[in-house]
Amino acid sequence: MANKLGPGRIFYQGPSMMPGGSGKEVIGIITFGSGNVKTGNVWTIFYLPSEVLTIPLKKGFLLDYLWNGGDEAVCEGCIHGSKGNKKCYVYGGMNKGPARMVESLRNRIEAGVNVFISIEEVVALIEEYEPLVRFGGYGDPIVVPLSLSLDIAKAAKFKVLG
Repeated sequence: MANKLGPGRIFYQGPSMMPGGSGKEVIGIITFGSGNVKTGNVWTIFYLPSEVLTIPLKKGFLLDYLWNGGDEAVCEGCIHGSKGNKKCYVYGGMNKGPARMVESLRNRIEAGVNVFISIEEVVALIEEYEPLVRFGGYGDPIVVPLSLSLDIAKAAKFKVLG
């Protein structure tokens, strides 16, 4: 969903912080609105493997990648993930908004546009706009440093979905 703040931005890129996890590189992406009919127009945070920024693009690429083990870095140990029963309810929508968001990030990176945002900038925007924030549109929030999630939740005055 387009808005005056623009598309999603990356607020974290680094190793997964999941206890006992692989330590694979992940990204935390915040979007400034949503077209999701179930949640409404909330700011949504996605946690994805950093590899989604570089894997070959093709129709259905994001779901195929995650479905075939790419979710390991952000969903480690989840019984509904690719290593489990593959019944994650989020899989069904991954080739819609999230895939477009990833493609947009990739295109902007290739064009030399800065797609990164500091946690301080995220906090300031949340304090200004006072949105409802959804943690984990995809992925487990524990993969980023806990301090980042706490900063976001505090700025949102704990008006969050998780």
